[in-house]
Parts: sequence; C-alpha cells; structure tokens
Amino acid sequence: MVHTRPAPALNLRFAPMQTSEAIAPTTSEDELGRGGLNLVLFPGEPSELLMLFENTSAEPISIEVRLEGNFPSHWYHIRLEAHDIAPYKRMEGVLRFQVPDSFFEDDHALSPRQVLTLDYRMDVVVAYQHQVPLNDPQLTAHNTANNTDNHTELRQQRRLEYMGLNLFVRPRTRLSELLPAVYREVDFMHRYLQVFEQALRPIIETTEALTRYLDPLTAPEALLPFLAHWVAWPMDELPLLPNQQRRLMRHAMEIYQWRGTRRGLRLFLHYATGLPLDDQLSEGDRAISIQESSNQAFTLGDVHLGPNATLGRGRPYHFIVTLRPDTTDTIHPPLIHRIITQEKPAHCTYDLHIEPRPT
Repeated sequence: MVHTRPAPALNLRFAPMQTSEAIAPTTSEDELGRGGLNLVLFPGEPSELLMLFENTSAEPISIEVRLEGNFPSHWYHIRLEAHDIAPYKRMEGVLRFQVPDSFFEDDHALSPRQVLTLDYRMDVVVAYQHQVPLNDPQLTAHNTANNTDNHTELRQQRRLEYMGLNLFVRPRTRLSELLPAVYREVDFMHRYLQVFEQALRPIIETTEALTRYLDPLTAPEALLPFLAHWVAWPMDELPLLPNQQRRLMRHAMEIYQWRGTRRGLRLFLHYATGLPLDDQLSEGDRAISIQESSNQAFTLGDVHLGPNATLGRGRPYHFIVTLRPDTTDTIHPPLIHRIITQEKPAHCTYDLHIEPRPT
C-alpha cells in the first residue's frame, strides 16, 4: 500500500487489488519515471487499484480524478462513489485497467517496424477544493472589499495531489507458478518460460480439456469409436446419427442396467429419438408408451365349443409400443423396429404404432 504526502484537507491512499509481481522495466528509469506504485497488467485480465479518500477538514470537499500519461484512455475506467465528501468522512474509488486480450497478437505488435510499448508511466491526479463557511472572517473581508453579497459562496484555491503509477504489460506465464518463490521474483524467468509455454500451449490446452475428450457429448467425432469400445457399445449395428450415438454412449451403462425391461426399452427409444420420458403422465398418455396386450388366449367356464372352434390364437407376452412425436416424419420406423427387436426379450412379440402427438 502506497501513501501520498499528507494534504491539509484530503488524505489519499492507494491499494492494488492484486499481489505485486517481479518487474524488470524495458525502458530506462528516466523515461519511465522514478518512484510510484508498480502494477503488472496481463492482457485480457482486469486489474483494479483501490483509491481511498478521507476528508480531514470540517467542510465538504469536491474531488476530481484523472490520469495523465501515455497509457491509452480506452484501457482504463475511473469509478467514484460520489464527487463530494462530507466533513470527516471517507469515500472509495476504483481505477480499473484492462489490456485487450490480443495485445501481443495484433498487427501493430507483430509488425517488424513497430516497437511495442510494454511499460507505461501514469500520474493519478486528484484535484479537490472545499467550501469556506459563510461566517469565516476572511470571507467577510473578501466580500466587503469586492462589494459582493456576504452570502456568496467562495471556494478555496484548487489543490492537486499526484501519485506516480508505473504500468507493465506482461504475458501471463503459467509455468512460472511451478517454480520456487525465489525464482518467481526474477522477471527474466517469466519471459524465458513464456517461450516454452507458447510452444507447449496446444498440449497444455488439450490436457486441461481432457474431460471433454472423454465425454461422448463433447468429444471429437473421430474419437467416438474409441469411447464406444470403452463401454462396449455397438456403433455399427444401428444406423444412427452421430448426435444419437453420443447420447446413447453417454447413457450406455444405464441402458445396460435396465436391458430387457420396459424402462430399458423406453430409455433406449428416448435417447435415440429425443422424445420425452413423461414420467409424470400415465402410460397411455406418454410420448413413448409401452403397454402390455390385454388379449386373452381363452377362458374356461360355462362355454360350449362348436365344431369350428379353435384354441391358442391369443398372443401371450405381447406388448404395444406407441410413439407420439410432434410430426411423424421425424421418426424412422425401420430404425425403431431394429431397436425394439434388439432390446426386447426373445420370446416377446410387439406391435408398433406411430401417431402425431395430440394438440
């Protein structure tokens, strides 16, 4: 935390909202300026400087903050709680800096004739003034000498306070975080490791996103056969689109667990067609309805069988699958038949009905 010299009516303090970094300026001290607060800015990452204002006088103070220097104005923003500070009160403000993410990749940075500025010198200028009370003897004498109304407000001479600010734009180096603290204090090490990080960045990004490569929903299409082998999923047996295969492989273990049951067949059709499960609805109203057949083979009772009567025409172990999509053209019947034949018990028979969902 850096303190400026005490002022008669205004006390200033500045605190960076980040830990300080080791810095080796690329410009001379004469060009950069001596003293002040050092801030390291990483392209694409916001950095803030907290400003604390304290009015130590008995009168309200009006303040104005501006920055002077060679740092581009569209790379920083000044935010104050207010422009007036009541007597003996405090106020906070924030200086927010953000260098463009493409700072090191822009055309001007890559041009061989262009010198890229990495070090900037700024001055935080705080202009303030406070009102003199109306009963002040100096105010009365001033107004009498100038034949002005005694109730006219008079502001004291404007005062300025300065705080030097050195801004250093540096690339973010993750490899340096693996070094012992004594080596992280040397700016040359950050620059040196940045060369290797640029070359290894594709490998690092792949490693950091490894979970995405192992998830069928986000993995590259070329990796799907490898993931299918992990869960023993037969990709070539059903003519499914890649998105359908992704969903089925993602939930393969759940489908295996319920295979041969009504729930297992419903899950398979749900992930293959995208139709909802509708667990809150009754079986006959679902978008994927699987109902057992109510036909009976025969009933023994007070019955007389004629010469043309036959027995055994019932359909035991029979079920009916009804799909209700929004439009029937989104369902491919041959695919549905192959799925049902694959997932049902071998001794069961079925009927398939595809009808539009009622509006």
